[in-house]
Amino acid sequence: MATKKRSRRRQKKDLIERFQADYPAHIFNYEKRLRPLLASALLRAGLTAIAFYGIGFGLGYFSWLRGMLVDAAFFKLVWILMIPATVAALLVWILMKNRAEYPLRQEINSRMASSEAGDSPLGCFLPLFEALDPNDVVSRQVMKNLRQGNLEKVSPEEYCQLVLSVERLLSDSGERALSFDVLDEIENNLAEAVKH
Repeated sequence: MATKKRSRRRQKKDLIERFQADYPAHIFNYEKRLRPLLASALLRAGLTAIAFYGIGFGLGYFSWLRGMLVDAAFFKLVWILMIPATVAALLVWILMKNRAEYPLRQEINSRMASSEAGDSPLGCFLPLFEALDPNDVVSRQVMKNLRQGNLEKVSPEEYCQLVLSVERLLSDSGERALSFDVLDEIENNLAEAVKH
């Protein structure tokens, strides 16, 4: 009895389900997860600038009221205080941004190391890019680095972008239907990656 070949639609649906189970989009949406953390860092930087400028202005105003500063010196002080307040705010923003971003980067790096050990399951989707998005050179280079085991050359941002690109290409191929050859090649690559 001849084996019945699955339809292209069913094959694609199985690939999407397998991919979404291995790479949940809510975890790998790096920019969306980072946005609230950056807003918090920006708020703290703004508050630092306000506090720094407020203290300097208050001391200058108190000195001006007591007659320790002439009018021209006080007016210059008001403008000059903006420079150190801005520098302090930038420093706080950079420190808070890096501090907020570090756990997220570590989580992505650990997921990348655990899921991409050996033959990269994500690198198995390279035929998908060759068929649907041949101009995406960055994603293809990241996949090649993953397939070669060069995880240190792949940043968490690139990895997350790659995951989202693969999911986008799988689910939104639109008018450009995936051929049986491409689907079979991806499934064969995944089967070989599981064997190793």
